[in-house]
Amino acid sequence: MFSRFKLTLKRRNIKQKILELEEDYYRGEEGEAERMEDISAFLTERADVPIEEINVIYPVNPPFQFAQIVYDPIEMELLYKAIEPDLTQKEANYLSTINLLLDNIRIDTRMLVLERERQLRERVNEIIESYDMPLDSFQREKIIYTLLREYTGYGRIDVLMHDRYIEDISCNGPGDPLYIYHRIFESCRTNIVIDELELNRFVLKLAQSAGKYISISQPITDATLPDGSRVNLTLGEEVTRKGSTFTIRKFKHDPISPIELMKYGSASAELFAFLWILLQYNKSILVSGSTAAGKTTFLNALCMFLNKEAKIVSIEDTAEINIYHDNWIQSVARVGFGGGRGGESGISGTSGISGISGIQRRPGDITLYDLLAAALRQRPDYIIVGEVRGAEAYTMFQAISVGHPSLGTIHSGSLPELISRIESNPMNVPRPLFASLDAVVFTSIVPGNVQEEQKKQRKKRRVKSVVEILDLDLDTNDLMTNEVMRWEPADDSFRFTKSFLFEEISQEFGVKERELRGEMKRRADILNYISEMNITDFRDVTRLIQSYHINPDGIFEMIEEVAP
Repeated sequence: MFSRFKLTLKRRNIKQKILELEEDYYRGEEGEAERMEDISAFLTERADVPIEEINVIYPVNPPFQFAQIVYDPIEMELLYKAIEPDLTQKEANYLSTINLLLDNIRIDTRMLVLERERQLRERVNEIIESYDMPLDSFQREKIIYTLLREYTGYGRIDVLMHDRYIEDISCNGPGDPLYIYHRIFESCRTNIVIDELELNRFVLKLAQSAGKYISISQPITDATLPDGSRVNLTLGEEVTRKGSTFTIRKFKHDPISPIELMKYGSASAELFAFLWILLQYNKSILVSGSTAAGKTTFLNALCMFLNKEAKIVSIEDTAEINIYHDNWIQSVARVGFGGGRGGESGISGTSGISGISGIQRRPGDITLYDLLAAALRQRPDYIIVGEVRGAEAYTMFQAISVGHPSLGTIHSGSLPELISRIESNPMNVPRPLFASLDAVVFTSIVPGNVQEEQKKQRKKRRVKSVVEILDLDLDTNDLMTNEVMRWEPADDSFRFTKSFLFEEISQEFGVKERELRGEMKRRADILNYISEMNITDFRDVTRLIQSYHINPDGIFEMIEEVAP
């Protein structure tokens, strides 16, 4: 399929690599993970050149969906082009006829997507045969693809939704190009522009597919799409002056493993080994950072170190936690019914939070506070709160103080910010209760350190520090803390100091500090060896971590058996 599209690449070996990737897709000899790894390596290579030389095409959902990323010299920015097959006038006419005939056919929207696709494909083929439409197999597949995209897919943004390298999709209003955030090339303008009428219809369609209501009277809502992606929608010009908008935070079905974060440079093996030991000894950890700093990604990676036999209960506003764990109850908050008395907007995460003016509970509201109260009655070994931001924080810290280990994320960039937010409305957590927490991991987005000015300065996600919460000074009411790890921007490394939590573990469990430091080094060596053997899939990494608890002496042999 690449040969059907114009491709301008200066280096012949890059073009050959693309053709090889295409052949792998059609042969089916490589697994999905291997194909994605090849494409990732290829895209990373192309990203490491001056920005004006970037021009690359890669498969998204072949044979009909591809993406091109190219430098636009006029706008002086990267352009993401969604590439799909164009219909000839003849094919477009037949498509219109089939669309009219399909209007009289009922397709059960309660079916699973694959079943709906199968049903739609069968009915389209029946129409083509019944009306004796002279279409060859390729023309027929193009028409079926277009119909599937509209009926069961995401229409104009279907390529963007299928592209695994896209993290966020933003539409700022009708007539404006959509923007995406690419995992490798970062922010890019797209070639997709949606007019006002189509955009209004699309926003309504997204809300309907998520089971949410949006209207002029309630023009803003948060929702979760059927694939798990988060979406924020606004309708008309009531709250956004340009018109309707949407922002999609795509759900990653395969969570990023600790090994991948190590390869990205976001964290080190020593850092994960340290946190691995804390989790083993039932310590509670918060992951803190700004928006898009990788908090949930890091939390998901951290959960891979939890003991296989532990019972885990997670509570979230929007389902983002993805754990490869059998003994796991996943709880998600629910927005109630009706308009309520407080003028609620339907924005998730606000309903039922006490202390916020104008927001009251609606009938049927299930808040994070409700879910946390229920979780405490389910006898969990670990409680995971997707994002701590409301009245549930008080209950969570109460649970920690009486021996329920917990994990969670929170928005704040530093320890003073975190304390200020925790102690303020609507959380209202007193400092003595906050002191029951054991550690805070601070993540951040930092600018790239690019030597050549011509290159695109790529941002990086890094764990900036890990702070141990040790005690509270009763005389001054100050927290006693220890920054056990700090990221050094000069050489992009992680520097460790003495851990006082190891001293605490030693006193509680009778393990010598020397043994804990030795175990931390051993586990760091294991994680480094897994990385060297290029084992990155979260399932394999989780199994190896769990195997270490069962057979620590045989772990290196197991790693070699799993290695590709």
